[in-house]
Amino acid sequence: PRPPEARPKMLEIYRSSRIEKLADLLAEHLRQQTPASVLAPQTVVVGHLGMKRWLLQRLAEWQPERGRRIAANLDMLLPSEWLDGLALQVLGRQSIAIAPYRRQALRWRIHALLPRIDSPELAHYLEGEDAPRRHFQLADRLAGLFGQYLVYRRDWLAAWERGETAGVPHWQNQLWRRLVAEIGLDHRGRRMSELAARLPALAPDADQPALHVFGVSHLPPDALAALDALSRSRRVAVYFPDPCRELWEHLRSRRAVYAASLRGEAFLEIGHPLLGALGRIGQHFT
Repeated sequence: PRPPEARPKMLEIYRSSRIEKLADLLAEHLRQQTPASVLAPQTVVVGHLGMKRWLLQRLAEWQPERGRRIAANLDMLLPSEWLDGLALQVLGRQSIAIAPYRRQALRWRIHALLPRIDSPELAHYLEGEDAPRRHFQLADRLAGLFGQYLVYRRDWLAAWERGETAGVPHWQNQLWRRLVAEIGLDHRGRRMSELAARLPALAPDADQPALHVFGVSHLPPDALAALDALSRSRRVAVYFPDPCRELWEHLRSRRAVYAASLRGEAFLEIGHPLLGALGRIGQHFT
């Protein structure tokens, strides 16, 4: 058998300015490439909950002339949910903790730890008549914030766990270290490097259904690395809504054009001004 690094990538990218066309293409692929087992679900990673609801309705209404108004046996996941499940599947349930670091559970641990954090700023915020409400709201907000750190800023968390503060001590450092010590299990951020290294070595399985990624405008670096590595053992199809027919890197906002002119550079074309000003996330993602 071929070594993992020699296997061709089974990564397909479909782009369109009409998301309805992408949905119809996804429906056709789901119909043509059914799993070997009728009980095996087909996995679709969607950008957000609103996209999930719309896509389910669209798939149910696909080919209405045949009387089909059912979309079933689809495992639609958010990117973070899919990555968590993949980490558990590859690394094992004993080597990584997911549930304790979810927002619903983490906020109560934070709620209990906040009064014990040595920070005058934090103590002042938790004073007053409405202290209980502030206490809970801050705990819930921090739980969501730490969840985003696990996805987008795991390098910060790793530095905090090593005791590094980059010269600016902050009470969030103390709080995170106490949380990790109290939970006592590895979180996903610690294991992403190992996960990315082990994914290419997975044996290809012709009976495994393809992984579909639909309607995402951007993905965190860990998810992109996982998709790239997984494509050596499994077919991965990405359906990317792209409102621009031109290359996005050619678009410049007026501010960027003026800043370049001050540096002696010149851009003769701005392109579409709305896309150049507001389409930065999609432009950087592509």
